[in-house]
Amino acid sequence: MAPRPLQSSGGTLLAANRKDQLASLRGDYADYGTWTWDEATGTATSHLLESVWPNLRGQDLKTHPRMEGDRFINTTDPIETGTGKSVVYSWTWEPIR
Repeated sequence: MAPRPLQSSGGTLLAANRKDQLASLRGDYADYGTWTWDEATGTATSHLLESVWPNLRGQDLKTHPRMEGDRFINTTDPIETGTGKSVVYSWTWEPIR
């Protein structure tokens, strides 16, 4: 995968114009906290102490991890967007060969 292009304005995120700031942040995600595992339902719950998405701070994020061969796939429960629609996120880790 090719790296994302450098921002065209400003040398730092704060110095960049709004378009470059949004482009820099889209697609990035990080959080931390604790998690629990429910063997009966196959559900992992992340108890988010902090998140780069401020509205997730303090929330519980339920996911459904599974293995498909050597690929680890994790999918969220539907997340309400506040617009009457919800989104489901899925991410995959696989070995580089």
